[in-house]
Amino acid sequence: MAMNFMVRLSKRNRVLVHLAVITLAALALNVALQYRAQPEAQIAFHETPVAVPGISFIDRQGGIVTMADFKGKVVVLNIWATWCVPCREEMPSLNNLQAIMGGEDFQVVALSIDETGFREIEYFYEQYEIRHLVIYLDEGQELYDQLNVVAIPTSLIIDRRGLEIGRMIGAATWDSDRMIATLGEIIGKGRP
Repeated sequence: MAMNFMVRLSKRNRVLVHLAVITLAALALNVALQYRAQPEAQIAFHETPVAVPGISFIDRQGGIVTMADFKGKVVVLNIWATWCVPCREEMPSLNNLQAIMGGEDFQVVALSIDETGFREIEYFYEQYEIRHLVIYLDEGQELYDQLNVVAIPTSLIIDRRGLEIGRMIGAATWDSDRMIATLGEIIGKGRP
C-alpha cells in the first residue's frame, strides 16, 4: 500500500517524501544520542538534613508501610513508574544495588506511582528480572506532592534517623563503583 502511494507521486514529490523521512530519522537519532549523552545524575546533598513527611504506602499484600519501618537503615527511596523510560533503564541497577548492599544497614525502597496497580508492576518486575526489590505502591499518588517530587525518577537518600540527606533527580547507574562507594560512606559515617 505504501508503495502504491509512492508510485502515484510525481518524481519531485517522491524526492520530498524521501527527504522528509531522512530528516525525521536524523532528528530521532539526534534526540536519542542527546538522551544517551546526558551525564549521569548526581546526588545533591543538603547542607542540613531535611525531615521526611510522615508518609505511608502499601506493599503487595496490601499492608501499610511507613518510613518509620526502615528507621535505623540508610534508605534510597526511589519514586518511579513502569511507563517512565528513564525509570525502566534505572531499575535493574537499583535491583543490583539492593542485591549487593541490602541488609540490616541499607534498603532500596522502589515506590511506584503507577495508577494501574500491582499487576503492571509485577509484569515489569518479571520482564526486567527484578528479584531483589519489594513492590511498593503509592496508590493515590499523594506522596509525589508530599515529597516535593518534580520529575521521575527521583531518589531520596534517607539516613538512619529518617532524615533526607540528599536527593537525585534523574536516572543513575546505582550499582556503579562510584555510587556503591558513596553509599558505603553514608552507611559507615552517616554522610560522605
